[in-house]
Amino acid sequence: MKKLLLLPAFCFSVLWAAAQKDDQGLALQLVSKNHAQIGLSEADLKNIIVSSSYFDKTSGAQLVYLQQSYLDIPVYNQIQVLAFKNNEALSNAGGRIKGIEKLVNGNKGIPSVSPTDAVYAALADRNLTAKRAPLVLESMQNGHKVTFDNMDISRENITATLMWVPVENGKRVVLAWEIYIIPLTSSDYWMVRVNAMDKTIVGVNNLTVYCNWDNPANKTIASSNHTNQELKKTAVNHQLVYGDKIFDFTQVKGTQQIQSSPSLITSASYRVVPFPAESPTHPGGTPAVVSNPWTAAPGNATSLYWHNNGTTDYTYTRGNNVWALEDRDGD
Repeated sequence: MKKLLLLPAFCFSVLWAAAQKDDQGLALQLVSKNHAQIGLSEADLKNIIVSSSYFDKTSGAQLVYLQQSYLDIPVYNQIQVLAFKNNEALSNAGGRIKGIEKLVNGNKGIPSVSPTDAVYAALADRNLTAKRAPLVLESMQNGHKVTFDNMDISRENITATLMWVPVENGKRVVLAWEIYIIPLTSSDYWMVRVNAMDKTIVGVNNLTVYCNWDNPANKTIASSNHTNQELKKTAVNHQLVYGDKIFDFTQVKGTQQIQSSPSLITSASYRVVPFPAESPTHPGGTPAVVSNPWTAAPGNATSLYWHNNGTTDYTYTRGNNVWALEDRDGD
């Protein structure tokens, strides 16, 4: 029985990999054919990476996400978004750094700082203390991407990715390790770029955005910083209420509670801004009840539906991008 179950999964994996490879090959053909129109030289064609490519059923166009590279190392935040139809380029958004070979100061793409040392530098910059040495789980792309374990301080494995990073408003480009870490002690998702030659910090991003919903007309210390002692007492007194899963999918049948995970439901309806509208103010953006709205988008980004963070199915409004809940105590 196990062999019969494993065979379809293996076949699916092979077919999916083959489809991805076909998309990559098609993307490179389209880019090569239209390189002059989209502003790429013959030399540029040797310094590109197809980070993603898929066919959009809605528009009938092949979408290609093209990342600039140099010496087989990606360039941070330099991506062109291209659309092709009938083998012709329809649109070109984004950009790339011109003459990057002149901006790297002769660097040959060989780091002086190890990925392990870069991890320690990133932790120090974020005021995080390593509880033990990192364990390498995987090394890919000729050592340009390294996956470490969580070192008992991160909610996910820590990664180090080698890349070129523009600095000084694009006047220079340095080689850096980008360290990804999610501390156990906060809601932050840190991306810290560490100079691969001297361990200095060249950039930091937090993928977590913190919103302040205070009333701008009443900017008191208590309302803006939430440090008022009464607020703290209220938060403690209502801790259990605040921790309730306000939006869940629990069904009650008689005396039995049944958890209906959205990722296990074959059909579900949501009130949404219909795809492809960007917001309620855009054409076609009037909120409407739509069944299985994730099927409207192309690609396989919604294969886990809306209530899974990649590893866990949730029965309330938490997913890979958003954890929505009420802040009853304003704390």
